[in-house]
Amino acid sequence: SKKCVVARQGSNKWTDAAPSTSPVEKAYLSGSGSCGMVNADDPETNLIMPLSNSKVALKQRIDKLDISGSTAGHIGTAWAWYLLSPSWNYLFPSSSAAGSYTDTKVKKIAVLMTDGEYNTQYCKGVEAKDSYSPKINCNGDGADADAMAEKLCDGMKDKNITVYTVGFQAPTSAKTLLKKCATSESHYYDATSGDALKMAFRDIALKISSLRLSK
Repeated sequence: SKKCVVARQGSNKWTDAAPSTSPVEKAYLSGSGSCGMVNADDPETNLIMPLSNSKVALKQRIDKLDISGSTAGHIGTAWAWYLLSPSWNYLFPSSSAAGSYTDTKVKKIAVLMTDGEYNTQYCKGVEAKDSYSPKINCNGDGADADAMAEKLCDGMKDKNITVYTVGFQAPTSAKTLLKKCATSESHYYDATSGDALKMAFRDIALKISSLRLSK
C-alpha cells in the first residue's frame, strides 16, 4: 500500500530516529489496499495530522476517524512520539514543527487513549501469527504490541515527554499497560462513560494550562 504503514522494525523500532535513517514498514494488504477503511477515497480519513493549533481542523479530522480492525496501539504510541520529535520535522509543514528537546520554553506532552487490548503486531508488514486476526504464518518482530508500546512510552519519558493515558471502558490488560505508560499514577485516567471521558480530557487540559501559567 502507498497509503498505509505499520510498526517500524529493526534496531530503531523503539526510538524516534528519523525515517530517512530507519523507515517505517509498508503495510502489505489484500484486496484494494484501502487499509481496511470504510471511506478510503477521502484523503483525510485516518490520516496522520501534524501538530496544529486549529481547533476547527482538529475537530474535522476527529469526525472523520473510522473504526476498523483490531488494536495495534503501539503504532499510535509511536506516532504520538514521532509528531513530538524534531527528527521528524522535515516531513511536515514548518508551522507544525516540533520544538527541540533542549528548549526550556517548550513542554512536550503526549495523551494516549484506548478502549481495548493491544492485540495486533506485524511480521513483514502483515498481521502476524500472534495477532488477534493473523494473516501470515510468522510472529511479530521482537515483542508483542503491549511490550512495544511500553518501550515506546519509556523512550518518550526518557526524552522528558510527559505522558498522560486514558482508558475508555478498557479491559484490565489495557489498564495495566496504560498505567505503566503514564508518567505517574496521577497521569492515568480510567473513564467508564462518555461524560467521564470528557472530564478526563478536561482535567488534563487544566493541568497543562496550570503548568504553562506556572512556568
